[in-house]
Amino acid sequence: MKSQFSSLWIIVSLVFIIQLFVISSIFLIFDSFPDRGAFGDMFGATNSIFSGLAFAGVVYTLLLQSRQITIQKEELEMTRKEHSRSAVAQENSHDALVKTMIADHDRRKKHATVEYLKSVRPIWSSLRRELNDHFGTGPLTESNLLEIDKDKELQRLIRELLGGMEHLAVGANCDVFDRDLIYRMSASSFIRICKRMDLYIERAQQKNPYSYIEFRELVHEFEEQRRMRPDPRGTIAAYIPNP
Repeated sequence: MKSQFSSLWIIVSLVFIIQLFVISSIFLIFDSFPDRGAFGDMFGATNSIFSGLAFAGVVYTLLLQSRQITIQKEELEMTRKEHSRSAVAQENSHDALVKTMIADHDRRKKHATVEYLKSVRPIWSSLRRELNDHFGTGPLTESNLLEIDKDKELQRLIRELLGGMEHLAVGANCDVFDRDLIYRMSASSFIRICKRMDLYIERAQQKNPYSYIEFRELVHEFEEQRRMRPDPRGTIAAYIPNP
């Protein structure tokens, strides 16, 4: 672009020098204006040449402008492509961030589930020992409930255990705890607890219909899930050939 402007300035300078030389020569050679006018009329073609040069300059300018417009279009296209690449990179970065956040959320949810189960398990172990010592290993009966009503420590352990189970079920239903992890780690324990405490839960729901309702529903879901998808380890006995 710089060389093109330099060429234009050279052409303009040459035209100016030639024009100045011609005018000076006419004034030096001819003394009167009529002679100078007659001599000038002889060079009408020269005017045409300079008019042509002026037209050529206009054409040259238009060509330069056209070239500049083309360069600007190319630069705009390059800028558009760069913006497009930047947008794709930002989208990929956003997707990676979202995936990382989801993975971190799942990890934290599983960790919270494991920690809560660990906190509830000792309560169930203590209560199970107390129930086994007092009533054996079967589900609670009406007579068992009457004895529990007289034992403050048993009442405390039962309420603490069932309260913990209810909170865990609420967390699973609200997607705070990992339902599948609870099923895989403690479905059997949940089912056994619910069956053993079934009569106690029914009596509590007679006073308050919402008592331990989410825990009971979660256990029913686990039972149905186990029915639809049995233990993947199977129950096939090993084949022992007859001697």
